Amino acid sequence: DEYRVQIFGGDLILMLKKIPGDTDSPSRDIRSFSNGWVTQFIRDEPHPGLIALAAKAVSSVGLHFGAVDILHGVDNSLYVLEVNTAPALSRAGAKLYARKFVKWDNTTGESDAI
Repeated sequence: DEYRVQIFGGDLILMLKKIPGDTDSPSRDIRSFSNGWVTQFIRDEPHPGLIALAAKAVSSVGLHFGAVDILHGVDNSLYVLEVNTAPALSRAGAKLYARKFVKWDNTTGESDAI
């Protein structure tokens, strides 16, 4: 399974699971919208350590926020595929990020979150 985990300041913003869309044959290897995959919102962490790994990946590249694509392998290990520096946002996701930005700005006094 593949997940997109959105993180801000080490905290979970939202978590999505990539699933096949309504196409006859989504690409098995490249799980993107253009290759027939969609995302499904999930609430519960599907694998222990998934959120912590995403937070570590964002932090390790020097970012305050990002969307991390993680593969849950057949060997039960987690693999970071990429860290997206400009995550695509739905209306709900944008609102969650906006709240985090306001809170972050008010607690740190920073004017630039990047």
